[in-house]
Amino acid sequence: MKKFIIMMLSIVVLTGTAYANEDHKHDAGYSAVEAEDGQLYTGDVKVNVTGMVCDFCAQALEKVFGKQEAVSGIDVNLDDAFVKVSLKDGQSMEHDKLVKLIVDSGYNVESIEHAK
Repeated sequence: MKKFIIMMLSIVVLTGTAYANEDHKHDAGYSAVEAEDGQLYTGDVKVNVTGMVCDFCAQALEKVFGKQEAVSGIDVNLDDAFVKVSLKDGQSMEHDKLVKLIVDSGYNVESIEHAK
């Protein structure tokens, strides 16, 4: 009986892992956003992102952006599929860098709205 329970738990774990891995297959390329050479963002930037499916996705992006000197905070909204990046007063971030941080994390950028 004990071997049967262990075998069943293994199947559940493996099935769950396969399912989770399916959800986390991200196309690491630019979506609808073309690079805008020299574009600088200040203040708050709302980035519409595809490929985020769980709290681990949010945590990964929070960690990546938390390491950036110009970033004062980040809000990841999984339900509405956007990331709001708040930049410190007097700080800016280039368009290419903002997109690269998200794409290199495994997600796609659909659009960026800059609150000027």
